[in-house]
Amino acid sequence: MILQIFSVFDSKVEDFMTPFFSQTIKSGQRAIANLARETDHPLNTNGEDYTLFHIGQFDTESALITTQKTPVALGLAITLGSPPRLPITSDHAKEAQG
Repeated sequence: MILQIFSVFDSKVEDFMTPFFSQTIKSGQRAIANLARETDHPLNTNGEDYTLFHIGQFDTESALITTQKTPVALGLAITLGSPPRLPITSDHAKEAQG
């Protein structure tokens, strides 16, 4: 199995946090989004300071780690932790108009 490797960069400290693993990029983003929604978590209280980066992959069969040439920014914690926006359908538009 190939796991994705992520790290969060703290712009105030100017350092990357300990990496974590997730099955997909979307599940890694969701993990950070969930933390960013926790009331007393630093990713919530200072969400604009933290950026999620995809830094590589880990093969669980060979133990081989492959890194990105350059870490890929996936979003600020404050943005990832925002409530998801639902697409507006014609039914929603009618309800909004009363």
